[in-house]
Amino acid sequence: MARSEPFRDPAYLAYIRKQPCLVCGGAQGPSVAHHDNNGGKGLKGSDYDALPLCPVHHQERHNKPRSTFWDDHRIDPEREIRWFLSWYLVYTVTGRPPRSPSRRPPERPG
Repeated sequence: MARSEPFRDPAYLAYIRKQPCLVCGGAQGPSVAHHDNNGGKGLKGSDYDALPLCPVHHQERHNKPRSTFWDDHRIDPEREIRWFLSWYLVYTVTGRPPRSPSRRPPERPG
């Protein structure tokens, strides 16, 4: 069975890099787009699985097992991936943010 290629979206990665780090809020520096769900050993996952982490926390994530890192920081990565992607898609399609009273909206894409 052939593998499908992960989605690539440079505009989405630029949007993720504009967001503050999920762990420190940007206190350790500007965010990089961390691909949390890899496509298999040695392969980068879909761009839509990227999350914003500062360089310090990005390196920490790569030095720890996935569940340990996220559990240590009390973050649900799947929830965060869905949240950032939904904001991006709604902004991109409608130009308006979705309703989300529980969190500060991310930076607008583009």
